[in-house]
Amino acid sequence: DYVKTEIRITPSIDGVETAFGGGTLLLKDGQKTKVTHDVGGNNPRSVIGTNNDGTVIYMMSVDGRQSISRGVTLSALADICLELGMVNAINLDGGGSTAMVGTTLENQSLHKFNSPSENRKVINALAITNNAERGEATGIFCQAEASSVLLGDSVKIKVTPYDKNYNTPSQVSGTV
Repeated sequence: DYVKTEIRITPSIDGVETAFGGGTLLLKDGQKTKVTHDVGGNNPRSVIGTNNDGTVIYMMSVDGRQSISRGVTLSALADICLELGMVNAINLDGGGSTAMVGTTLENQSLHKFNSPSENRKVINALAITNNAERGEATGIFCQAEASSVLLGDSVKIKVTPYDKNYNTPSQVSGTV
């Protein structure tokens, strides 16, 4: 049988080239917003937000459903976002989908930053990559092998140089 379908979207998305979706908006212009979609209670959560002028992007995951971490409500998540300096923030998928992976200067292999309550497959993800060319060293990151040392003992310290884009530099000079 013939079926006619008509789709209307308000506001109009004509001309949109990139869109990003998530759960409920948590913060708008520094104010908490009305929760429009809530999986109530304390749960693992994922959030992305920005500072006032959009020059800083915050990505955060909160573990939950575990003996060491119970999770947070959406209202508590909005409060945490405000405390961290976010002005605009949106709740992403949560629960067992809450996972954050990446690399750091001290561990350049892809690894988990959090402890997910589950390891389930999801059909979407947000990825931020750095394709900036490696430049000259502008700083160093130091990490001690041990968190405490007794007087007279020694400890190994790993020193990792980085460039202005937080890549390991193409060359390391004596001026680091």
